[in-house]
Amino acid sequence: MAAVGSRMRSWNAMAVV
Repeated sequence: MAAVGSRMRSWNAMAVV
């Protein structure tokens, strides 16, 4: 599940940009 959190964080960063 830790991997999922890391990927979600990456997606959030892209959406913020």
